[in-house]
Amino acid sequence: MADRQVLISGGLGFIGQALMAPLLADGVRVRVLDDLSNPSIPPEVARGMGAEVIVGNIADKDACFQAAEGVAGIVHLAAQTYVARSIEDPWSDLRINGQGTLNLLEAARRCGVEHFVLASSNAVAGTAQPPFSEEARLNPLSPYGCTKLLAESYCGVYARTHGVRTVALRFSNIFGPGSWRKGSVVATFIRKALQGEPVVVDGDGRQTRDFLYIDDLVAAIRLAMERAPAGEVFCIGAGRATTIAEVVGELDRIYSSWAGKPMMIEHGPPRLGDIRDNWSDISKAGRLLGFSPDRPLGVAMEQTFGWFVEEWLPVSGNWPTH
Repeated sequence: MADRQVLISGGLGFIGQALMAPLLADGVRVRVLDDLSNPSIPPEVARGMGAEVIVGNIADKDACFQAAEGVAGIVHLAAQTYVARSIEDPWSDLRINGQGTLNLLEAARRCGVEHFVLASSNAVAGTAQPPFSEEARLNPLSPYGCTKLLAESYCGVYARTHGVRTVALRFSNIFGPGSWRKGSVVATFIRKALQGEPVVVDGDGRQTRDFLYIDDLVAAIRLAMERAPAGEVFCIGAGRATTIAEVVGELDRIYSSWAGKPMMIEHGPPRLGDIRDNWSDISKAGRLLGFSPDRPLGVAMEQTFGWFVEEWLPVSGNWPTH
């Protein structure tokens, strides 16, 4: 991949900026397409790292064609990722996750892009019985899950019909340093704790998720770029179930050691459209990609908490220094 160019849609976001740095370090030329709606780093920081930044929205076909011109690969991370928002405004969810993915796939086809990696989600599983594998019967519970499944289907069609080497990665719950703008469980809980506000657990806290550290996800994406056969789908997670209560317990331990007092913890009602239990069977990714996540949850949460304390807290939610 050295000296070749890769387009990262949504490249200024949490996952995009984490992927960008090692690619650039390995001599890969990086182009970013981002609409600046939820960036983790500003464009000038990405440009300072050596990336080319195009400001545009994936729902704009012309922006996608411009961004895809001359690149060898596309990592498609840009998306509407909030379940609740997809329920409130399903049309916008479809426009971004459905039409946006189709725009990039068509740009990839017409521009001769060699490989295309889609960031999908375990939300496509819905009521499937965990551990969730690639062969699970899919039944999404939200418009977000529906549009991610639609995006996967488009990828499969473009692989079979047009020969684009697509691969869909069903991400689990991703966390780590740099996630200051994410609305996910770990990032939200850490921000609330550091601001002296109660950490609110939806429901009883016994619901399960699969939490994967950002460095392990970046490794999975790079393996998929290099090794994945065309048209395949892979579940990408830590491969183990963790309750929300366990996450809160780990964070309370870390916070108490830092603050000298326990976190404030409250419980709220279950969240509409949420999956009760969801974790991944990652055996296929291990077998075909060589994917093997190895960061223990407690260690990963300590590193994430440390980043928030050192980089985010001093600026009170403005741009962290990274």
